[in-house]
Amino acid sequence: MITSDFLVIGGGVIGLSIARELKKRNPKSSIIILEKEDSCGLHASGRNSGVLHAGFYYTADSLKAKFTKTGNQQLTEFCKSNNIAVNNCGKLVVAENPEDLPQLDELLLRGKNNNVVLHDITEKEAKELKSKLDKGADFGQLAKKFSICPSKKKGGDLGEFRRGQMVKAFDDVVFKKELLKVHGPIKTKFGYHLIKTLYRN
Repeated sequence: MITSDFLVIGGGVIGLSIARELKKRNPKSSIIILEKEDSCGLHASGRNSGVLHAGFYYTADSLKAKFTKTGNQQLTEFCKSNNIAVNNCGKLVVAENPEDLPQLDELLLRGKNNNVVLHDITEKEAKELKSKLDKGADFGQLAKKFSICPSKKKGGDLGEFRRGQMVKAFDDVVFKKELLKVHGPIKTKFGYHLIKTLYRN
C-alpha cells in the first residue's frame, strides 16, 4: 500500500500550486498527485491565455482584486528567479464609442483604489506631444517617457512590417504620408498614435 502525508487530486495549475506550497511549508512531507492524464496541465491549465492580469477590473474590497495583484507579483518574481521570460507589455484599454467612456473612468478609479499604476491618455496629451516634436523634441525620448506601447523601450521603434499588418489608419500614414515627418495624432481602436516613418522598401 502506498501512503503519503498529502494527496492532491488533479495535476492542473491549481493542484500543482497546492502541492508546491505544501512542500514548501512541510519540506519533509510526502505528497502524491493523482492525475488521470499521461501528463500534467493537459486541460484548462494548458490552454489559458497566459496573461498576468493587472488587477484594475475588480473592486478594491474583492478577493479577486487582492489575489490578482498578489498573484501577478509572485508569478513575475518566480519567473525571474527561474530565468523564465516574461513579456511586461502592459495593457491598453480603449473605448470603442462615447458610451464606453464612463466605464473607462470606473476602471481608472478601480485601478487607483487597487494601487495599480494606470495612465489615462487623451487626444489633448497626444496633441501636446506632437507640438513638442514639431519644435524639435526627440521622438525616441518622448516615446520612452509617455508611450504605453511595448515599443517604448526602444524609443517607439516598431521595426519593419508589411502593409496590412497594422490597422488601416496606421497603415495609411506609414505607407502613404511623407517620410521623416511626425504625423498625428492618429486615432485607432488602440488609442492615439504619433507616427514617424523613417524609410520604405
